[in-house]
Amino acid sequence: MCPQITLTNEQNRYCGELGEAQCSLCLQKRPVVGRLSIVEWRARYRELLQHSDRVIVPADSVLARYRHYFALDNLVLAAHPDSLPGWQPSVVPLSVPTDRCIRVAVLGALSPMKGPDILESAVFDARSRALPITYKLFGYAYRNLSEGDKLEVHGSYEPADLHALLIAWKPDVVWFPALWPETYSYTLSECFRLGLLVLVSDLGALADRIKLRPHSWVFPWDLSGREWNDRIIEVNQEAGKEIEDHFHVQDSAAFYLDSYLPVDRLLSPSRLGLPPDVLLKFTRYRVLTQHQRSRLRLLEILVSLRGHVAFAWLAKRVPMSFQRRLKDRLLGR
Repeated sequence: MCPQITLTNEQNRYCGELGEAQCSLCLQKRPVVGRLSIVEWRARYRELLQHSDRVIVPADSVLARYRHYFALDNLVLAAHPDSLPGWQPSVVPLSVPTDRCIRVAVLGALSPMKGPDILESAVFDARSRALPITYKLFGYAYRNLSEGDKLEVHGSYEPADLHALLIAWKPDVVWFPALWPETYSYTLSECFRLGLLVLVSDLGALADRIKLRPHSWVFPWDLSGREWNDRIIEVNQEAGKEIEDHFHVQDSAAFYLDSYLPVDRLLSPSRLGLPPDVLLKFTRYRVLTQHQRSRLRLLEILVSLRGHVAFAWLAKRVPMSFQRRLKDRLLGR
């Protein structure tokens, strides 16, 4: 539905989905391979989706968007197994002793649309107002952030280690400052597994997944860093209030386990059932030439260098629009 993938504008913020005119203007500035119009782009993928037996989506907001953009009647909402009974421990209210700061964790590799700039803004505000808040980024950002008394950046980690890292630091709350409508978020699932409190922006699956979860909060996605800090303070001041546990088990989790995970056995080319011309259209791009592999390898090296602390100053000075064009060129888009 979105050639930019994330429904974000040139400022790496949610575009608002204001219609085809807005999309056309976006594609004039950031064209896709073949310089397709937004109408041509969506028609191309509508063909694939309409020929599918099922289009499986993991969250309510994803379902709503696919209905809106493609008018599909083969959509299936199937939550992942973290909705099954016994998968989530109890969530306790936030109650921070007055002799220490509120510990706020932020998780993952933060591209610009995942909110690292808002995180840094919140850090600056916490310093300037001497707020009792301290942040820790378990992961890294697309550029070097201002570390110090209010922010620690852990750096990259193995996914299997996140559980132990969070237990060791004992965050009071985990914050997801996303500036785009995410479609699921496995790091949010890790928070569920540990019974951690979460603060999320009101975009996409993040808001969908916590709307009935106790001691979890949704706030407008476009808050400033100062406003997010105010919300964190307010949430802590509400500590101890009893909230009835309304979290419900979604029946679709059973579908996910029984019908979605085993689907790989159905995907042999002879069983896809797509018309030959449609099948060719969506498979001919999968075979990479040696030249394409070399360009992908170069892109991997550049991304690695951009995330290295020694090159953080350079990454911050290279405009994101240029970085995006270079990435698109190396990907052949």
